[in-house]
Amino acid sequence: MNRITSILLRFFFRYRYVRRILWAGSILSVCAVLYFSIIRTSNLISVPVGWERSFNLSPAGFLIRDYALCTNGSFAAVIVESDTAGERGLYSAVSIDGAQNFSPFTRIIQLPLPKNEVRAKSSPHIAVSGGGILAAVWQEYDDSAALYSLSVSFSRDFGSTWSQPQALHFGTGMEFMPRAYYDERQILHIYYLAPEGSGFNLFHTSTADGVVFEKPETVVRLASSMKGAFFPSIIYDGRKVYAAWQARGIEREKLTDDIYFSTSKNYGSSWAGPVRISSGNAINSSPVLTLSKGMVICAFENNERKNWEIRFVMSLDGGDTWDAVPLTVSSTNANCYSPSISATDSDDIVFFWYDNREGADRIFSRKYGLNDNRFSKELSLSEGTDQARFPLSFISGKRVVALWEQGGRIRGKFSDVSAVPPKLRSYTHPEGVWTKNSEAVVEWDTPYDESGIAGYASILSRDPDTNPTVQNLNANTRMERIRSLGDGITWYHIRTIDGAGNYSRAVHYPLKVSRTPLPMPVVESPTHPEGKIVQSNAPVLKWQVADIERVKGFLYSLTMNAPSRPNNFTESLSLSFGGLDEGRYFFRIQAVDKTNTPGRSTDYEFIVGKADVIDYAKIAENDEGGNEEPAKMPAPAVWTPPVCRIISPADGSTSGDRSVSVSVATAAGRSVVFESFEYELWKDGVSVGKGSSGSERISLRDLADGSYRISVRGRYTVPVNGRKVHGITSQASLAFSVRVIPVETPLMIFGHSVSDTMEKHFLPLFLVLFAAGGSFLVKGNLRLLFSLKGLSYRIAVGIRLVFSSIR
Repeated sequence: MNRITSILLRFFFRYRYVRRILWAGSILSVCAVLYFSIIRTSNLISVPVGWERSFNLSPAGFLIRDYALCTNGSFAAVIVESDTAGERGLYSAVSIDGAQNFSPFTRIIQLPLPKNEVRAKSSPHIAVSGGGILAAVWQEYDDSAALYSLSVSFSRDFGSTWSQPQALHFGTGMEFMPRAYYDERQILHIYYLAPEGSGFNLFHTSTADGVVFEKPETVVRLASSMKGAFFPSIIYDGRKVYAAWQARGIEREKLTDDIYFSTSKNYGSSWAGPVRISSGNAINSSPVLTLSKGMVICAFENNERKNWEIRFVMSLDGGDTWDAVPLTVSSTNANCYSPSISATDSDDIVFFWYDNREGADRIFSRKYGLNDNRFSKELSLSEGTDQARFPLSFISGKRVVALWEQGGRIRGKFSDVSAVPPKLRSYTHPEGVWTKNSEAVVEWDTPYDESGIAGYASILSRDPDTNPTVQNLNANTRMERIRSLGDGITWYHIRTIDGAGNYSRAVHYPLKVSRTPLPMPVVESPTHPEGKIVQSNAPVLKWQVADIERVKGFLYSLTMNAPSRPNNFTESLSLSFGGLDEGRYFFRIQAVDKTNTPGRSTDYEFIVGKADVIDYAKIAENDEGGNEEPAKMPAPAVWTPPVCRIISPADGSTSGDRSVSVSVATAAGRSVVFESFEYELWKDGVSVGKGSSGSERISLRDLADGSYRISVRGRYTVPVNGRKVHGITSQASLAFSVRVIPVETPLMIFGHSVSDTMEKHFLPLFLVLFAAGGSFLVKGNLRLLFSLKGLSYRIAVGIRLVFSSIR
């Protein structure tokens, strides 16, 4: 054994290239240890909370006419029929990483421009095997024969190149609307429609080599009353195959469409008798299937309530029995079309469709929880003004991916799978409360996330639905101060960004400010024009005012010969009076904002019957005014007591200094004055002192190492009925620590983690390498093992010293 070691050492010192190879191998080994020990062991598990990151799958100028997609594990493939630069063709794009990235579109075939646009669509479909083989199938229309036929093409290099299209002829004279699927044996199955008897039936064929196809067999045995089976949805699950389709037939002397279902236990070679799974006399169409832990779910369109709705039924026993009453997914009066459905690992069924409830076609989504049997809120996924239609969806890992056609392009979104939005609060601007304060403080607690919080994206806007997209706050931020807020509602939007790069849904917090007086209302009367004589004694007065969102109501008065202070309150924008005597009337009105502050008043003069001439100058001299605070003010609905909050240091923070400055912020109603702030300090659970400060900053000095908690209360005065009333706020508190010895920086912490990992994994890795070369090497050279152990220890200590020296 020692001789072998001597030979190895002789090679090491004699030949320079051997040393280079060994050094390179050592560096690669260290990198591998770091990668597998630190990175690969961080398993991020998360659940869907919203929809994020929209993207364009197809490029601009690539006009999409039709498309389809398929997935198989991490493989995803899209086939499109597109018009580009005056040419029509079929193209494919492939992803091998779960739809994270798609390849550029590759042309499968150039299609001839049709003479009849009605028959132009080629209804393309695509399948991908577990081995990455792609099969594209489509229909072609023969103008001379007025018939459809099928063609198929294959790609064995992930869509980079495609085989010469092969025409498929099965002797029925017309084959159209094909569907392609690979089973677990990598055998391709094609389903298509073809004439049978007086209607159209669903046929099935398969091929193992892509050249020879089996003789087609019907999937459905059509009854005499059936006219056809259309729009199949098929799922392969091992040997078992599930199929649903729309069947047209005559019932009670009426032509109807219903959803039927059947299963095959031998890859589609034979099928059980079909069962009807839709109910009622309405039309049911466009079925789509998904599986979830032994359950089969089928969604479809239904027009029982005159407009088209999305409904679904479930089978808990693999399709043997079905729900008698379907559940309605969509909750709008608009027509809903083209359902798509996916099942997540978290027992949620996610539905997609499009409708025009907003005046244009939009993609909508809604989840149904199988655990609690509850629907989530409907979400609008598509953006922009273009019509968005024909959604498709699939599962990629733990995420749901939705695609749709919009503006001639394929667009899509990923579901967010991890980040939790922060819960906001504001003591300066409590939610739902209007205030005169133009400076807001918004606070939140750091939400829990398994991958850690990387930061936040926040933005202010007047739009309640804005989504911030750029991180501008770090992970330690727990509050944000906003200055110079304008009148009205300003929305504070914030999203959490986790360590995996996921964005949470946006939280939209309203900051309601009314600082400046409301403008004068504009008054008009359809019955009594201003200053004109009208015989009617029943005037109707109407008014409008800008900044209506700030308006709580209006104070008004109606008096003869001279205006008077408004002292009547109304929330209406019009008033009707009756039985007035002859004379000159003055209607005075002023808006009151939601902080109970009156705005500027407006005078409106009208005459009933007749009136004497008046001296306006004298009226103006004696006018008691309308812009001061009125005698009668509606009482506030809610009085918010003054509060104080500790805004720094952060709760749970650690200071490296013996002096700590505690900053307090206050929020108070009008005329409230804070006189002082009383505090009490505890160290390790024991009170160590009390004090008072006349300002909003409390200085703590000569603090020893330890854990502290400080509580603060504010003393204030507020005028009530001409006298000052004293009060004290509720207690605000926080915990902090003092460590005069410098705490570890994030870089030092990272260094310690690296050194710990090296110390833990460096030696085991070399032991494995030596064991792979032969167990005799380990057993026969214990001195070498001890040397390796000592080397790993010295490396770990060295790394600790390097990182500890960096401050």
